[in-house]
Amino acid sequence: MGQALGDDLAQGLVEAWQWLRNEGFLSPSSRHWDREAVTRAGEAVPADYLALSRSTRILEDAELDHDLIATVMPSFRRGEYDVAVFAAMRLVEVSVREAARLGNDHVGTKLMERAFGPTGRLRDPLLDGGEAEARQKLFSGAIGVYKNPASHRLASVDGPQEAIEAILLANALLRTVRFVDADQSYLATAAAAVALEEAAEGSPTERRPSWATDG
Repeated sequence: MGQALGDDLAQGLVEAWQWLRNEGFLSPSSRHWDREAVTRAGEAVPADYLALSRSTRILEDAELDHDLIATVMPSFRRGEYDVAVFAAMRLVEVSVREAARLGNDHVGTKLMERAFGPTGRLRDPLLDGGEAEARQKLFSGAIGVYKNPASHRLASVDGPQEAIEAILLANALLRTVRFVDADQSYLATAAAAVALEEAAEGSPTERRPSWATDG
């Protein structure tokens, strides 16, 4: 038991040392050929490097929306968490505006109220009134908390964990927008197909019942 534990520990240390080499944090010493030294890259590693690496891996493994990951990862990797969160919610805002077919004058929480309101294109007809209103408030709340404050003052995103939570929320919102937009496009296409079929057959006022043509 003790020998096996010692072997596992030794193997772990070897793997960790090799990882430091692969990352460029260790290299052969210029003074002692049989020793290794910390590189300049290793000296420049910030204190929170490991936490940042773990956080980055969480986002990379989360299967984020492809537009979202391209938008947030550069600033997130630099440790600019407030910038990453603002960019994520900005993408949500732009996606809602485009899917709702609204102009650039619609922004922020007012945009969400219009897009998901009773006459909005993103109002899901399959949801009852309470659920539809809750969805609108979810979008409005996310934009109000994470996007609008950053437009007027410095945002306070307390480290990578809070940033990850906000980015994952943005991902869920984007997925909802994509789904509802596709659903509405399908319904519009189906309605157009029905209209074309009815036009080809003649409008109801043009069709005469069989008894009207008898005799």
